[in-house]
Amino acid sequence: MQIKVLKDAKGKVLATVDQTVNPLVQVEPVATKGEKIELNVEATKNYEYNLPTFYKKVEKR
Repeated sequence: MQIKVLKDAKGKVLATVDQTVNPLVQVEPVATKGEKIELNVEATKNYEYNLPTFYKKVEKR
């Protein structure tokens, strides 16, 4: 599954957003000064059940 990842200036993951299309709710991360958004990051279907491990893996990139 593809997700969006919001990182701070040092590369620490602040948030993740699933890119699942939902006509009722659409959530988009917004980067402030120094932050960046990585698009199309590959994640397993249930990555949210082990966020610390997933965040560490994404921060290394």
